[in-house]
Amino acid sequence: CMRPTTNRIDDWQTRARQNLRAAMLLVARHPPLVYPAISRLYYAAFQATLAALFRAGTTVPEHHGDVWSAAETVRPGLASLLRDLYKWRMRADYATGPIQLDKARDLVSCYTTVCASLGILPEES
Repeated sequence: CMRPTTNRIDDWQTRARQNLRAAMLLVARHPPLVYPAISRLYYAAFQATLAALFRAGTTVPEHHGDVWSAAETVRPGLASLLRDLYKWRMRADYATGPIQLDKARDLVSCYTTVCASLGILPEES
């Protein structure tokens, strides 16, 4: 039994806000937790995209790559941004390369702006 779309939008928005806030907190803490921050940041952007797709009435695909492609209907260039952030998430989650703190902070700053453009602001504690 499918829930109404409005609840799904709310669910994805809540997850996106919480993950965005987590990314900000993780990268700002002392010592910073760079890898978990990047992972949470990717999911914040991905979930913000899902919420935007639902709001637009778009049929939401099941796979990440398909979501990235559909993201172009919401915001031109968003697919490329998501693909790039996914590569950083893979480095963070699967030890495929180091991530310097300055780069992590830049990513959090950039993708916080991307999320804001999709209507997602970090959830306050």
